[in-house]
Amino acid sequence: MSKDMKKVILATAIASTVILSGCGNAKNEAAISAIKSQMYDPESLQVNKIEEVSICQQFLPEGTDYKLVKMRINGKNRMGGYTGEKTVYYNPRKDRIEPFDAWMINNVNTDFMGFMDEETMASLYEMNMNVCESIIDA
Repeated sequence: MSKDMKKVILATAIASTVILSGCGNAKNEAAISAIKSQMYDPESLQVNKIEEVSICQQFLPEGTDYKLVKMRINGKNRMGGYTGEKTVYYNPRKDRIEPFDAWMINNVNTDFMGFMDEETMASLYEMNMNVCESIIDA
């Protein structure tokens, strides 16, 4: 392989890397921006994990999917110390951080509720349905 061909391959690889690094998931970028807007020191934000998660499936019509962006984050407080890693959920349809733990909504099932009486199960189900409606309704 000639030196010129090696230069072309190297230039192509570098250009591809630059182009790909500029392409981000818009939902993830919006989630990070929403978190930073609420932080005392936005530049200290550490995102350790970011993924889309489905929620409220038991309350949606079959075949539909509602996703939030789940992030494990850390950042500095007013004293300059890191607060410790926390899980937060960003709702892209409402462009806001949701003030709840979506794990509970996703994992309330008959195995978990098997020890509860019928009235308590119905109450918990209704509570989850109301939370889901507040998340999903625009």
